Amino acid sequence: MGNQQSSVLNNGGFFMAKRKLTIEQEKQILKLYNEGYLVNDLKLLYGFKTNKSILDIVKRNGGKIRTFQETLSIKNPNRNISFDKINSPYKAYFIGLMLTDGWICKNEFAISMTDKKAIESVCNIFNKKYRIVKKSGNRKIQYRFTMKSERIVNELKRFGIVERKSLTLKPPKLYKSEIKYLSYLIRGIIDGDGWVRKDGGEFFICSMSIDFIKWCKRVLEKYYKFFEINLIKDNKGLYYIRTSDERNMMLLYIHIYYDNFAMDRKRNYLVQRFREHNGRN
Repeated sequence: MGNQQSSVLNNGGFFMAKRKLTIEQEKQILKLYNEGYLVNDLKLLYGFKTNKSILDIVKRNGGKIRTFQETLSIKNPNRNISFDKINSPYKAYFIGLMLTDGWICKNEFAISMTDKKAIESVCNIFNKKYRIVKKSGNRKIQYRFTMKSERIVNELKRFGIVERKSLTLKPPKLYKSEIKYLSYLIRGIIDGDGWVRKDGGEFFICSMSIDFIKWCKRVLEKYYKFFEINLIKDNKGLYYIRTSDERNMMLLYIHIYYDNFAMDRKRNYLVQRFREHNGRN
């Protein structure tokens, strides 16, 4: 799935080729471009530094570059975005963030995070801006995205995203066609309520819901072949799945954090670890 490193495990060593987008991802970029997505939007969504990178992908895949006048006439398709189905990486990532750092209040939904880049990726989906929420004391500044939409709030219910969900959060119900975007949903969950150690040697996901944390464990072990992950409960009633198994950290990088998408801080920890690991083998 996704922009996968060409990697094999051989005699205990990890060998990784240069990272590049898969054909499937390039086709997805072309499809979105042809549907009217702006080059700058695609650049931000896929983590590129320049618009030229997106235009090169469009041309390489046989697409026709729009004229300036054609670009001006485009109506941003994000304004009518729907979550009746997950059909893109950013929708899946958004669902992952909403499951963890998001909340619902009547007809309004919101996400509040300390990571600016993650919030920017959400704002770009809806063509809206975030606001800065200053906390008292030494707490970090938070970036908050909010939007009112009765239709979207109703669509989010299928994924278990409802009011006051923290203690009763249920696993999201996914259609078979949505499984191919599951890695982005998991990435949103980890970016929301997960942690990756700075040396890339350990990670966890936490939740107040035992049903939800068990689902996360099953997904990692079933779809991405993680080795046994520990499930623990702390004295505050918080559930964790946690692992420092080197094989699992490799799988986390290959399957979940393979491309430069949205928040890059946790990905960078994993990139550095495997560069060092490859140098030792």
